[in-house]
Amino acid sequence: MLWIHKNKTPAAVSREEAKIRSSSEWKSVPESNAKAVRKAGFDKLPKDTIRKNLLEEQHYLCVK
Repeated sequence: MLWIHKNKTPAAVSREEAKIRSSSEWKSVPESNAKAVRKAGFDKLPKDTIRKNLLEEQHYLCVK
């Protein structure tokens, strides 16, 4: 079993999340529609920044 200490969310991701959540598109998505929520929010986050942060948190360990 591995214990991974979670770091704070990178500032760039937090800023982008705030922009997405304040958009009219985000506010118009019904909470019960998970696919629409994912399209309106998660798909627009900076994936490279998120991946880099996760790799650093996990000390570059990957499981397939």
